[in-house]
Amino acid sequence: MTPAVAVSALRSGESLARALAWTAIGRWSSQALTWATTLIVARVLSPVDYGIVGMATFVQGAVALVSEFGIGAAAITARDFDESLARQLNTVSLCLGLIGTVGLLLLAPPTSLLFAEPRATPVLAALSVTLFLSALRAVPDGVLQRQQRFGTLAMIDVCRALVQSGVTLALALYGAGYWSLVAGIILGQGASAVLTAGLIPLGVERVGGLVARRTLSFSIDVVGSRAAWYWYSNADFMIAGRILGPAALGAYSLAWIIANIPIDRIGNVVARVALSFFSAVQRDASALRRELLRLSEVLSVVTLPVCLGLAVVAEDLIQLGLGDKWSSAVTPLQLLCAYAPIRVLMLLFPPALMALGAQRALLWSNVSAAVIMPLGFLAASHWGTSGIAAAWVALYPFVAIPQYLKVSRAIQLTLRDYIGAVGPAIVSTAVMTMAVTAIDSVLGSRSRAVILGVDVLSGAAAYVACFLVLFRARVSRVTTMLRAFRTPQVSV
Repeated sequence: MTPAVAVSALRSGESLARALAWTAIGRWSSQALTWATTLIVARVLSPVDYGIVGMATFVQGAVALVSEFGIGAAAITARDFDESLARQLNTVSLCLGLIGTVGLLLLAPPTSLLFAEPRATPVLAALSVTLFLSALRAVPDGVLQRQQRFGTLAMIDVCRALVQSGVTLALALYGAGYWSLVAGIILGQGASAVLTAGLIPLGVERVGGLVARRTLSFSIDVVGSRAAWYWYSNADFMIAGRILGPAALGAYSLAWIIANIPIDRIGNVVARVALSFFSAVQRDASALRRELLRLSEVLSVVTLPVCLGLAVVAEDLIQLGLGDKWSSAVTPLQLLCAYAPIRVLMLLFPPALMALGAQRALLWSNVSAAVIMPLGFLAASHWGTSGIAAAWVALYPFVAIPQYLKVSRAIQLTLRDYIGAVGPAIVSTAVMTMAVTAIDSVLGSRSRAVILGVDVLSGAAAYVACFLVLFRARVSRVTTMLRAFRTPQVSV
């Protein structure tokens, strides 16, 4: 490596470190609030309340993917980007947001018929406003990511989480039932939209033919890919709600929420950073490979132990935190936590494909999954929500492998290099799991609070000890990286 390349890599590493630092600060600070709020609200609300909102958000999310039309991603990955293009993309985004809002209002009654739940109609009608709120922030959010202002984005995320959690908790305690969840979603997104659009005021501009053609070409693949992904990643909720009923769906939804907290609060932050960094080096395969390996290492170190740690303590966590009425969520939670590490390791490959201009490959991968996964969920529903959760473990690798192969060929990423990046976290997590299991066999029938506390402390100790003993050089490298963001700066 030449001195110039080494300096460039160091600066890139420092920028990446700062981006991850701010996103981590934002998400980790809101994660504790989300955990606490979920535990309190779940004690007040019933599985049926969660099930009703789950039915509505399934349809709302599907329409949102189409109405957004990949405009935010287009703003990030566009190679010739200026203020005029930003205003034109903003015009397209706002128009699509209005269309999506009206479309969701029209879909509210059929949704109630689909799920045989009339209460879903007013819920879905209320949630329709979130589509325009999302459109309002789509391009400004993309501009902030393109500028790598991740400190600002993290603060916006924290504000959204604070508003959503505070509103949900207050209304749940007041006795608003499932409407507390709905109001929290709407006001949380409203706060995020106002802050984002206020920071990047774009305005609108008449859309030119060239912009329209470029946007349409890129967005068709992105929207198709996201729609297929959304279908197969939410088909389990639809099948559980339709076949097993709202109570089963509520228990499954709660298990999904808890199992995916590490991914939603940490993994998706890294994925958000990834698209910006990958797009910045999209013409340099070696640089993109370097960024992918760095992010994979960080992602695996932080999230893998939490995912499998949740699987080990699932029963004690549910029984102690939520009570017997949620006992049906224990086994689905354990299985979903076993699937989560695979999902974590694959989070970076879709943004890599988009940065490489290979969104068509991502489209066909997700279309294939949209056929395989729902059929698996339908067959597995014979064994209840546990069967549906097990289908994720059995079938998701068939979704992940094609995406990995496509990226690895494009950037000359060897399996040895990739295992070298994520292997330490995998080994240390395995040691942690074995240590906690052994300690549980010794503790026997002590109180759940004692067992849960000992499991968390001993698991963390085992994970850190394994890393220090077996991967000391890796610890040194991560520590060096952390020094780059001891005093990060934010531009607002």
